[in-house]
Amino acid sequence: MGIMRNHFHKLVLIKKFENASPPGLYKMIKIKVNFFGILKNYADIEFIELRLEEPATIESALIKLANKINGFEGLYKKRIKEIESDIIIVLNNKEIGVLNGLRTIVKNNDNLFLIPTIHGGLSDLNIK
Repeated sequence: MGIMRNHFHKLVLIKKFENASPPGLYKMIKIKVNFFGILKNYADIEFIELRLEEPATIESALIKLANKINGFEGLYKKRIKEIESDIIIVLNNKEIGVLNGLRTIVKNNDNLFLIPTIHGGLSDLNIK
C-alpha cells in the first residue's frame, strides 16, 4: 500500500511540471500563434508561443490565448464558434475551413495565423 501511495505522489508531482510528460499520462505541445492587422495591436506582440496539453485543438488554443493576453478576453467573450466569421484562421498555410474548423487538431511546432477579416476603416482616413 505504501509503495502505491508513493508512486501516486510522484505522478502528481510530475504532472505539476509543464515540461514533464510521463508515458501514458499526458504530453505537452508547443505552437506559435501569429497576429496580423488589428489583432497585432490588441496583442501588442507579433506572435506568442503557447503550451497545450494533447490532444489540443484550435479552439483550445484560442481559449488559452484569451486567458493569456490582455485585450483578447473581450474579443473571445463571444461564443468561440462565432470567431470563425470575424477572423481568418490559418494553420500551417491552410485555412481551417478546408480542415476541421475549430476542432482541427494542432500538433507540436504548428503555426497558427490569426488574420482579421476587417482591414482598415474610417479611423485610418483620419476623418473628424
